[in-house]
Amino acid sequence: MASRSSHDGVRLLLDEHISPTAAIELRRMGHDVIAVAERHDLRGRPDVEIFAEAALGGRAVVTFDVGDYLPLVHRSIQLGHRHGGLILLSSTRSWSKGEATGRLVAALAKLMQSCPADDAFSDRVEWLQTADHAERSSAQLDKGSRYPA
Repeated sequence: MASRSSHDGVRLLLDEHISPTAAIELRRMGHDVIAVAERHDLRGRPDVEIFAEAALGGRAVVTFDVGDYLPLVHRSIQLGHRHGGLILLSSTRSWSKGEATGRLVAALAKLMQSCPADDAFSDRVEWLQTADHAERSSAQLDKGSRYPA
């Protein structure tokens, strides 16, 4: 990966559909996070360009767009290119309730603190679930359901 700042720790780029308020709150906590929605040069650009920009900056992309970004990761692997990582949000419904931004900020902060190395997500894909989604999944698995809804 190219161009890095002197900042230590995980760096994130929040995809366009994620509120820039989440980036602001995470920065207040000391994390290096930018949101596409904050950057005029990134807004409205295709996902492939956002993914490339994140890789250049050593940032993991945080997104709901599983179907758009997973093929970009696979293509990156095929070409032997490195990327900054991908953090997929489990479900738009899980994050779209009343206090979604606060829950997202808390979950991302916890994830970033648990993986403090600046390259912790490089070339990796992670799923981030809300606590209520994880509890539902666990409860359904306990009842014998193999594939939680």
